Amino acid sequence: MAACTSTSTSAAKTGGSTGPSASAPATGSGAPSAPATGASTSGHKVAGKTVAPPRPGTIHQTVSSRAVTLLTAKPVGTTVTYRGRGLTATVLRATRINATARIPGEIAGPAVSVQLRMVNRGTSSVGLGSLVAVTAQGSDGTPFSPLTTSTTAISSTLRPGAATVGRYVFHLPTGFRGPVTIQVTYAATAEVARFVGSV
Repeated sequence: MAACTSTSTSAAKTGGSTGPSASAPATGSGAPSAPATGASTSGHKVAGKTVAPPRPGTIHQTVSSRAVTLLTAKPVGTTVTYRGRGLTATVLRATRINATARIPGEIAGPAVSVQLRMVNRGTSSVGLGSLVAVTAQGSDGTPFSPLTTSTTAISSTLRPGAATVGRYVFHLPTGFRGPVTIQVTYAATAEVARFVGSV
């Protein structure tokens, strides 16, 4: 009984009935309210334009390959300039260390620590974000496993004239004595700079 009394009182205050039409627009038309301006039921509306929702890919799709440009290998300590952006990369040093494994998958023991410096010598900012990729491998092309917990990756936007430094650590295979090749790129479409040095 108390619930009925409350509903009746509320309807009296708003001047409407207790049925569904109580939420109708103030115009009194009783028609269902139209979608809010900019809404779309068949897709997403972006900047006033309705676009179809994204279509996810499948494992059966074939993605076209893209050529990767490998720049001539340079000694550690050499500066390499990427074409078109004025961005440079320098492996300042590659040092043998004894690394500690902190998470499953990491291997403790002999490792190489790579110090990378990147400088924007161009006229516009370069957003590196998390796009900088650094790998290390032996002379036979076998890649070394990274130790992510010991790595301080480059992740920043470089204004013209700005520089940034990162540290990348990789496990060395048992008994490794040969030179190490370090590869650095900052985007999927950019060239790959290569540096070679002894550790």
